[in-house]
Amino acid sequence: MLFEILALCVSIFLFIYAFNRYSRKKCTAPGPPRGVPVLGNLVQMFDKQAFLKLCDWQKELGDVYKLNLFTEEVVVVNGDAVYEVLVTCGDDYGGRVQAARTKIYSNGFRNIGYRHPDKEWKTMRKIAQKGLKQYGEGVANIERISMEEIRECLDKFDKTEAFDPSDVINDMVIAIIITVSMGVKLGTHDPLHQKIKRAEKLFPLAFGVDTSYLDVVPWLRNLPNEAAKVFNDAIDATRQLELEIFQRSMVCTF
Repeated sequence: MLFEILALCVSIFLFIYAFNRYSRKKCTAPGPPRGVPVLGNLVQMFDKQAFLKLCDWQKELGDVYKLNLFTEEVVVVNGDAVYEVLVTCGDDYGGRVQAARTKIYSNGFRNIGYRHPDKEWKTMRKIAQKGLKQYGEGVANIERISMEEIRECLDKFDKTEAFDPSDVINDMVIAIIITVSMGVKLGTHDPLHQKIKRAEKLFPLAFGVDTSYLDVVPWLRNLPNEAAKVFNDAIDATRQLELEIFQRSMVCTF
C-alpha cells in the first residue's frame, strides 16, 4: 500500500513538472547553468551562500541569464542591465514574485507589498499616499521626525561599557515608521511597536534559504519541522500586526 501511495505521489509530481515545463513560454536568456535533473538549479540555490554562485554564473553567462528552478524559469539581472529593467522598463518588470511563500505571507497577494501593479494596486497606493499626507507632506517632515528619533537614539549610545546597538537602532527605525505613517509617537513598549519588531525580526527567517523548499512543496508547512515552525511564526506575527493596525485605524476613524 505504501509503495502505491509513493508511486502515485511521484507520478503527480512528474505530471506537474512536465505540464509546467512544456506549457510555458520559453525564455530566450542564456543559461541555465548545469543543475540537477528535474529540480534544475533549485538545489544549488538552497545554499546559504547562493549569492556567490550567482556571481560565478554571471562571469560564465553574462549580466543577464536564466535559472531553472523546478518548474519555473527565473531571469537574473546584473550590471547596467539592472537600470534598464528597474527604471527604463520599470512598468514592464514591476511585478512581484508569485511564489507559494509570498502568497501565504501576503494572504493571497492582497496587500500592496506583494501584488502586481495592477489597477487595484494603484488605488491602494493612492489611499496610502493620501493617508501619509494627513501628518505632513514632503521630505522635510520625514527629516524632522527622523532627526528627533536619531537624537534620542544617540543619547542611548552614551555608555562607557560595550553594548550591541542593533536593538536600539531597530527601535529608532520602527519609531520613525510609526510616527510618519500614523502621526503618533509611541514608546518602545507599546503593543504596536513590539508587534512590528517581532514581525520584522521573523521576516528574513521566513524567506531565508532554510524555508525556500516551501515554494516547491508548501503543504510541508503543516508538518512538524523547524523551518516550517519559523515560517508559521512569521505568518502569525504578521497577522497579529495587521490586526493591531486595523483595530487602531478603526479607533481613529470613530
